[in-house]
Amino acid sequence: MERNYPDAAILTSIAGGVPCSVTLERISAPGIILVGDAARQVNPLSGGGIASGMIGGSIGGRIAAESIKRGKPQHLLTYDKEWMDRLGKRHETFDRIKNGIYNFSDEKFNSIAHSFSKVPNDKRSLGNLFKTALIHNPVFLM
Repeated sequence: MERNYPDAAILTSIAGGVPCSVTLERISAPGIILVGDAARQVNPLSGGGIASGMIGGSIGGRIAAESIKRGKPQHLLTYDKEWMDRLGKRHETFDRIKNGIYNFSDEKFNSIAHSFSKVPNDKRSLGNLFKTALIHNPVFLM
């Protein structure tokens, strides 16, 4: 960079975290709807939030438009339930899985990796990895 852009300078550095937890208990109130990172709509297991934030924004936008059309700010409160039904409950499941994985010992990880190494290459996927982990730790089903 310095060779090609000798006069360039770093203006600032920005770093931050991704809220990998369950969705906030309340994500709407009369006059406001939270979506994306602000509502903790990030997949707690993968840290991915673009798709879920877009879904939250789509739901929120539709409900906000309906609320304005009806002249009823209270209608915004339906957003919480619709979000939970659409993805929120799934994110709660992913959060439980994430917390379970955090408690794995090195031996448990090694055992899962050893078992997964026996899966044919063309059958290796994230889904099959989790199936292998479930065989070793069925507590995830609870």
